[in-house]
Amino acid sequence: MESIGFSYLDEVDPFDGGPHYGADTAEILPIKYGKRLKVAEFKDASYKEQGLVATTSEEFKVALASVDVRGGEVAIAPKFRQLLGVDVGEEVYMSPFNYNRGK
Repeated sequence: MESIGFSYLDEVDPFDGGPHYGADTAEILPIKYGKRLKVAEFKDASYKEQGLVATTSEEFKVALASVDVRGGEVAIAPKFRQLLGVDVGEEVYMSPFNYNRGK
């Protein structure tokens, strides 16, 4: 949790006794580095990158998927595109899975 922007609040959850963490929403790395992209098909897609891809429709779905991002478009490996139920031209929210704080 701390590696993506949360910090320990020095509080204990009264129901399960676990620690409480919090963060400014805009500073949580999946939010900070995430963006809305159009789903595309690239004939030479490499799918070398991993990303958290979420649907933007009423039925929310998310997957850690193999992707190829180019500008404002993302090619999602066919297996994951099928699991998410998204088609070419639709919009998805994508955030990188590995974060480099030096971005």
